[in-house]
Amino acid sequence: MLNAKKIEEELNKPNNNKTKVCSTAGIARSTLDKILKGGDLQVSTLEAIAKALNKPMGFFFDEEIELRNAGRYYVEKGKIEYHGTEFSGNSTTEAELREQIAQLKSQLADKERIIRLLEKSE
Repeated sequence: MLNAKKIEEELNKPNNNKTKVCSTAGIARSTLDKILKGGDLQVSTLEAIAKALNKPMGFFFDEEIELRNAGRYYVEKGKIEYHGTEFSGNSTTEAELREQIAQLKSQLADKERIIRLLEKSE
């Protein structure tokens, strides 16, 4: 989630102010004011603001807090769910994940044995 306070903090630093950032970013002062009040913005607008403030776009997001909260939720519920483009609507329980890990370890051990056999035959 966008943290508008981070933009405001950057604007309060020496050599930064709303007028300069708006001019450099090519946006209206009213647009910046709306963003600082929690209004919606386009990715291109945030990109321009980030460039004007010499910061990466990710700097203005609370990703670490969101990830920590998401991780805590999944641990408390005892399951892991995927909500990205790969989301299939199914959730995977810890037991299912452990079973998959065991199967993968077994496959890896089999492949390592095959590699050793091939190395010996050369």
